[in-house]
Amino acid sequence: GVLRIEWFEIGGGFLTKHLAFFFVPVTVGVMGFGATFARAGVGIVVALFVSTVIGLIVAGVTTEQLARRRR
Repeated sequence: GVLRIEWFEIGGGFLTKHLAFFFVPVTVGVMGFGATFARAGVGIVVALFVSTVIGLIVAGVTTEQLARRRR
């Protein structure tokens, strides 16, 4: 009840409407580093996967602890 959905509708609608626009620079940047990904792509993917898993675990543990405090 603290945050109202109306506050986010305009900004969220704008971002969703132009979502492809935000990914074009990233895609072009990745294409420019094709040789780097060919050489070290497996290491990059492993590092991204491990960091994602660690981030999810930390977020989950933090959320669980905060939920317990609230009860």
